Amino acid sequence: MIQVGAMRVTWQQVLLEYQRDRAHKDNYQAVMDLVLEHSGAYGMGVNYAIHYGAQVVAAAGLINRWDKKDAT
Repeated sequence: MIQVGAMRVTWQQVLLEYQRDRAHKDNYQAVMDLVLEHSGAYGMGVNYAIHYGAQVVAAAGLINRWDKKDAT
């Protein structure tokens, strides 16, 4: 298939393409659970962002765009 132009993708690319963004709230937590459990370094980055991202943004004096979006 590659010889005729197909591109290889990982399961993470497919999963995140199906999820697209946080607007799909019905399955967002299930996607995050999969990422945290099976995605190695990417899962560690997501875990860091969940637990420490807001603190870093607040300390830098920046506005978290998702919090602002959800508040409206």
